[in-house]
Amino acid sequence: MTSSNGSGRLGTRPSIGTTTTKPWVGDALRPVITAANARSELRGLFPFTSLNRLCFSRCSEYPYTQDCACIAAKDGEYVVQATWTVSDAPAAEPSAVTQDLDVAIQTVIDNLPHDTTVWIGGCHY
Repeated sequence: MTSSNGSGRLGTRPSIGTTTTKPWVGDALRPVITAANARSELRGLFPFTSLNRLCFSRCSEYPYTQDCACIAAKDGEYVVQATWTVSDAPAAEPSAVTQDLDVAIQTVIDNLPHDTTVWIGGCHY
């Protein structure tokens, strides 16, 4: 897979005013993206990143659905969160905190809604 700029590196973009590329996805999140892409259950959803998390939605545009879990990644630790949203309400307990990426990916899959129908457009609750 090549990036849209043809560099061949997933998640890279040309730096403004230069011809070099810089990653827009943190190094901790790259293995998460690769592992999620390998699973058909997640490939059918619309992925997006938010605050160093790989998130999933059943719709293609913002506002995204809030019924799919996301994975935060930092220093070899993965935290599966029930939703990507951030609010003033107390945060829900993480579904999983693990150093095993396969466990984190499987936890996201296990917590997908029963109806994973996708559509083009946003979700207006």
